[in-house]
Amino acid sequence: MTLKKKILIIGSHQFNENKLKELIIKNDNIDIRKYNDENFNLEEISDYLFTYPLFGENKHLIIKNAHKIKDILSNSELFKSPCEAHIIFLAEENNELLKTFKNSFEIIKEKKLNYKDNISEIIFKFKERDLPISFNEAKEIYELCQRNMEIFNQELEKISLYFYNKKPKSFEEILNIISSSNVNNVFAFIESFYSKNWKKALAKLNLMIENHENLQMAFYMLTKRGLEILYYLISPDLVTGQTFKIAQIKSASEKWSKKELFNLIEKFYQIDKKLKTSTVKMEYELTSLIDI
Repeated sequence: MTLKKKILIIGSHQFNENKLKELIIKNDNIDIRKYNDENFNLEEISDYLFTYPLFGENKHLIIKNAHKIKDILSNSELFKSPCEAHIIFLAEENNELLKTFKNSFEIIKEKKLNYKDNISEIIFKFKERDLPISFNEAKEIYELCQRNMEIFNQELEKISLYFYNKKPKSFEEILNIISSSNVNNVFAFIESFYSKNWKKALAKLNLMIENHENLQMAFYMLTKRGLEILYYLISPDLVTGQTFKIAQIKSASEKWSKKELFNLIEKFYQIDKKLKTSTVKMEYELTSLIDI
């Protein structure tokens, strides 16, 4: 039995997923078994850990949301023991997990970012999208987003879509897109639409129309979310993102069938085609999608 890696990754959903991608290099000789708090099965996992691979595969046990699984702590000796598979736990901040496994697992922990770190992160993410901004401009964006990086990431998604095929004429053009009301309206519209809360979706759409918000951007974000929900129904592993986003997609996937989503995406395609070939009013096209 060769020595196997035992790793505990602690941080945000995105940090954990990025670290996992760095650690796992897929090839023909790798065997990966994934579990989370919903499909955790101690008997299956025990068999996997202590069964010798007949074809010499490099076995990896990956357990996501480990902080939510009490059986991991109550059976900690099982995971600490020498076995036939590498073990990787992904978890949010959790003192019990750290205390239990600190001497037997390698710990990879996300660094807590301070104010300056977050400003640097904002500058980097804008640069990644070929939208360079200064330190003071990044500070202004951070303050507009209530010093909340989750709100910033939502805003950045909107900005990236808006400036997908063009450059901002000025920093003020970026600022005009960023506002808490826009975040609330656009994302509340999308969430209520995919929750099939049609009355709320219509109310949010009307509010966006009254506020002269960018409906084309809302349409493309609505389209993107529909595709993500379809991918999630096909296989949850096809969708990545922050915890709150995955939770929204999972919730929506319980209300839509694949057939409904295929039909909806066909409607998106037809609307997009009309937008490119003729003059149509986006407010009418979005309203037509609401099932009231």
